[in-house]
Amino acid sequence: MSHVSKLLLLSCFAFACTVPTLDELEAERPAGCNAEHPCPSDSVCFDNRCIKTEGLGCTPGTRVACGSDLGECRPGTRLCGAQGVFGDCQDEVAPAREVCDGRDNDCNDMVDTWEAVSFTKNHELGTFLAAVPVSRSAVGKADTVLVATTEEGGKLVTRAYPPDGALSTGETLAPPGANSKYLFPALAADGDTVAMAWIEETFLASTNRRLYKVSLALLDGGGKLTTPVIDVPYGSTLPEVTGVKLALDSTHVLVLVSTVGPSTSATTPSPQELWAITAPRTLSAKGLSTPLLVATPAAGFGLHATANGTADQFLVTFESQHVRQTRVLSNAGLFVGDPFTITQGAFNHSPFIVPTRGHATDHSVYFVQNSSVDNTSSLMAASCGAGRCVSRIVTNYVHKIDRMQMAARPGEPLPGLALWVWKDAGMDTSVLSVVALTEKGVGEPTLLRPSSSPTFSEALVLMPDSSKHVAFHQYPPTAQGLGFVSQSEAYLLSFCGP
Repeated sequence: MSHVSKLLLLSCFAFACTVPTLDELEAERPAGCNAEHPCPSDSVCFDNRCIKTEGLGCTPGTRVACGSDLGECRPGTRLCGAQGVFGDCQDEVAPAREVCDGRDNDCNDMVDTWEAVSFTKNHELGTFLAAVPVSRSAVGKADTVLVATTEEGGKLVTRAYPPDGALSTGETLAPPGANSKYLFPALAADGDTVAMAWIEETFLASTNRRLYKVSLALLDGGGKLTTPVIDVPYGSTLPEVTGVKLALDSTHVLVLVSTVGPSTSATTPSPQELWAITAPRTLSAKGLSTPLLVATPAAGFGLHATANGTADQFLVTFESQHVRQTRVLSNAGLFVGDPFTITQGAFNHSPFIVPTRGHATDHSVYFVQNSSVDNTSSLMAASCGAGRCVSRIVTNYVHKIDRMQMAARPGEPLPGLALWVWKDAGMDTSVLSVVALTEKGVGEPTLLRPSSSPTFSEALVLMPDSSKHVAFHQYPPTAQGLGFVSQSEAYLLSFCGP
């Protein structure tokens, strides 16, 4: 018996305490061991101590393999410690964030592919999302994809998606009442400054009417509000607001508001109006321009706006009474010069403006021309200058394109990417294809394959580092083909190529 054990025993004789057994004492202080002094058969030598193995989850000192050997990953080992528990994986090459380098960085047995990132699963059907690239290098932060969505309960949420994939929420704006909801967010970015507009819809049960309000605010690249929210009066007497678009130049924000009214007869289409309002980038409510009626659309050409090539005015392309036009708008919200008219045929849509760098009025308008005789389409470009536009075919496509999104880096002479949403006869869902445009020509379309087929509201994002993303809405996968569905889901998909 050790000297310590004898002292404990004598003390307990004197004070009538419970005496621990020798096994209990030795268990608290395991015997030393080495090559010359092995442990008993029921123990194992670990860290120069004899540790009994009965009841342990693993044998101390043993190692097992861990990790993956797929792609760029390499397995490591886990060591069983003195408590009979395996520790962390050591010496492994763990999965890393996927990059476009021809390697399987995230070790999912697929090269240069990502799983779509889910934003939320409780959107009201009929609402939309917006996404823009935000360059944050001037403030010492990583560039981000900023996404705005309207979600369950009518709230508006902004989220930032940096290169490391650590999705974060910027703002969550709740509507003012139970009968109100936010709709149709719009974003425009210039450096780390982001303008966001949205529509507030309020249902008045007493009159069975809906009232609309357009709101505008500035955000930083993380989606946080940097200014108070202001109301934007848009001038229309038509009762329903159907959308809002934004553009930024060096000193002002352009807000475009689309409205619609009820048809006067069964054979008369519903009247529509497009209104323009400008505000200084300080978002002073006193600096808002008088609303300008830009157009009375009668067809579905679409709408796009951007700063001009000198960043001191705006270019807006639209359709008015079956005529496709581009107009220059001043920072005071007034027309500058005569309209540019695009004379291509009637079945065109999804315009996208590329300003001519350093020029106040010259620009190009890209758009889709659908065939009137078969299910094919053409990507068109109208070069506009000296008061007129000349159209040409950029490329033909063997499918009928329903919608197009484009993305361009600031100052580039043409868009870098085009996203085509198409659906042929007999197909249940739409398909996304993306194509690259360079000065050497148009690449082969690449089919994107998100988790399930997207249905509506896409936003294409081309980042300064050339990374590519598309945000989209889709019906819940379990509801595909089941008829009316009341909710949708929002996702962001990163991709490589083309």
